Amino acid sequence: SAELSWATTYTWVGGTSTDWSVNSNWSPSTGHPSGSSDIAIINTTSGNQPSILSGTYSITSITIGKSGSAVPTLTVASGAILNLSGNITFVTGATTNTTATLAGGGTINAVTASIVTSGTPAATYTIILASSITALNLSGNVQLTTVRSGTKYGNATFNITGGTVALTGTVTTSNNNSGNTSTLSIASGATLSLKNTTAFSGLSATGTNTLTFSSGCTINYSGTAQTVYTAITHSSLSGGVTYSNLTLSGTGIKTSQSGTLTVDGNFTNSLANDASNKPDFTTNSPTVTFGGTAQTIDCGTGLGTTFKNITFSGSGIKTVSAGIMNITGNFTNSLTTSGSNYVDFITNNTPVNFTGTTQTLAGGGGTGTLFENITFSGGGTKTMSSGTFGVAPAGVITLSGSSTLAAGSVLTLNSDATGSATVAAIPGGSGITGNVHVERFVTGGSLTERGYRLMSSAVNAAAGVL
Repeated sequence: SAELSWATTYTWVGGTSTDWSVNSNWSPSTGHPSGSSDIAIINTTSGNQPSILSGTYSITSITIGKSGSAVPTLTVASGAILNLSGNITFVTGATTNTTATLAGGGTINAVTASIVTSGTPAATYTIILASSITALNLSGNVQLTTVRSGTKYGNATFNITGGTVALTGTVTTSNNNSGNTSTLSIASGATLSLKNTTAFSGLSATGTNTLTFSSGCTINYSGTAQTVYTAITHSSLSGGVTYSNLTLSGTGIKTSQSGTLTVDGNFTNSLANDASNKPDFTTNSPTVTFGGTAQTIDCGTGLGTTFKNITFSGSGIKTVSAGIMNITGNFTNSLTTSGSNYVDFITNNTPVNFTGTTQTLAGGGGTGTLFENITFSGGGTKTMSSGTFGVAPAGVITLSGSSTLAAGSVLTLNSDATGSATVAAIPGGSGITGNVHVERFVTGGSLTERGYRLMSSAVNAAAGVL
């Protein structure tokens, strides 16, 4: 025999309390949304807004509206879970700016989060769905739909104010007119985890689409074989994308678009970094710019991170915290380098490999750029064109593959009480041109330790070192 399941639509009235599980808070009051076919509507003037305090609820969908002055808010407490087989929809034809909120320390699993302006606007306004819930997992899209009437526009915003939103689909906008605006905003401390191959491919060609990634927020490309968006101007997204914290995780190859990829916060490469799972910052020749303050750059495990062109700007200390940094194009340090503004390759003994052919290196003014272990390979000439460069006392310069380092009188091999920088044996076909400054630490102290010092650079001859 077949078992019938009857769908019930429950509307929140909040007559007794904020507890989702109390029947008298719903109309009809014969039950509350708890079955897989049930639908919840949150649209009330009551000051009591619904809260799922514990347990797991699995229903069909939720529609949030606006009635009176109350701000509709759905809270899912820590440890509680709300599963939706359908969508979360915030829809209103209000004529003033209106916000609905998803909050709490729990989890919501749904298909699509849809923010819809409707009706005939009597004035220009924006509706906002704000999410601060600890985990909002969307197997579908974020959908923003706008309307207009003459010169009056109803605009839509999805604002991630906290927690993590994991998006399997795309950010999709449907702008009614060139005067409409759809906005995705991520606040400081919030995370947007993108799983789709081309997460921003659903933006409308009409109107204005705005992506606002606030300082301190994190964008995590966590899917497979993804496009990493840059600051190039898209037909539907003026100004492109600038990141605060950028994380690459999951699997596959993450291919950057061309143009400038700007990271003003921390960069984390959590990929396996082998032939099939790695960032691709070379194919489209982007310039990756670390332009913030006090940044951490994690190049990951395995083969590390390979950049085409890389630039350091802004201020503060840029600490390369882990992994290998490979560079196939140009290196530019634009910092006003000093004791508090520099790129730190030393603390974590970061290997830096210049593996392209014709490459230009700009070391920055002031104290310049100091490397620990640095390798030049791939052939061609690597030219230190400006600024200053140094190799730390424990560091080594290695050349291979018929590569030439044009030192240009801006390179110093440093020396102190712990040791002296060295140049590894140079193979045939490789070499260093131009002047190189070589330091040699000499112990001083009491009169008994003073004396003459004879100093000379080692000269390699056929019979050995003279």
